[in-house]
Amino acid sequence: MDNELNALEEKLTRFIQLHMQLKAENVELGRELEASREECRLLSEKIDLTKAQLEKLIEKIPGEL
Repeated sequence: MDNELNALEEKLTRFIQLHMQLKAENVELGRELEASREECRLLSEKIDLTKAQLEKLIEKIPGEL
């Protein structure tokens, strides 16, 4: 009976440690995801700005392409 309780206690301890580790990893992944989203937003803004600049330059070209 004591062996079974000890084994159960060890399993529970490992489970709690794994849970805490995965929780910490999840928090870090959430931060990384938010940073990636922000980077994507900034890159989209750059693309839009560059597109507008190219359209203005194309308008200045005489004649048809």
